[in-house]
Amino acid sequence: MTAPTARHRPFGVSLLSILFIIAGALDVGAGIFALFQSDDDDFLAGTDAVSGDVTTYGIVAIIFGIAVILVGFALRNGANWARYLVGIIAAFRLGALIWVVIAYHNVHWYNAFWPVAIYAFVAGYLFFDKDSAEYFEGR
Repeated sequence: MTAPTARHRPFGVSLLSILFIIAGALDVGAGIFALFQSDDDDFLAGTDAVSGDVTTYGIVAIIFGIAVILVGFALRNGANWARYLVGIIAAFRLGALIWVVIAYHNVHWYNAFWPVAIYAFVAGYLFFDKDSAEYFEGR
């Protein structure tokens, strides 16, 4: 009986997982910052936000940040569910950006071009790249 061979993680999957982990850490940091600043009158001055709004934002940002970090590690470990989750989110964001450009006449197509291109590239890479598909195969 031979031992199963370890699959090589493609560079793109490694890069995406690292970007997810960094983005999640930034969300957690922003949430913690918001929680500490929620009662600061100078921080709230000039906005319509109240202390409770900033506290809620901080808690939600921390929760989403932790979820994004977990998805980043799952991508890194080759979890197929994480690939599908990222693909669904990328497709949703892609559709939302296209809708915003169509629905609001003050948003020009070139303002949304780079985010649309990035979401399309991420979804395309995870699902249509041969190395990426092989890495997630059977997981």
